[in-house]
Amino acid sequence: MQILSTSLSALNSSTTRLNVTANNIANSNTPDFKQKSVKLQEAPNSSGVQVQKISTSTLPSDLQNNNVNLNDQMVSLINEKNYFTFNVKGLKVADDMLGSLLNVKV
Repeated sequence: MQILSTSLSALNSSTTRLNVTANNIANSNTPDFKQKSVKLQEAPNSSGVQVQKISTSTLPSDLQNNNVNLNDQMVSLINEKNYFTFNVKGLKVADDMLGSLLNVKV
């Protein structure tokens, strides 16, 4: 079922984005730290998304020479929570559908 691979790829990509966001927040007071961001792309055969690259920001730095915007990072955390919730529900629906199909065949 394509919904399984789509949801799983989205969860994997979301995990990477969550890890990068957590790293940005953890280093927000580290001098010379540059925040990173994740760029996603469509996975082969339209089977979801995958990480294309993790890039370092070129935004201007503050007085500590880091460019982490904590407001943006908090928004990213909220978005990732919503992506996780949505894709877990997709997996649950796929599981329920597969269970129903197996019950019909039995």
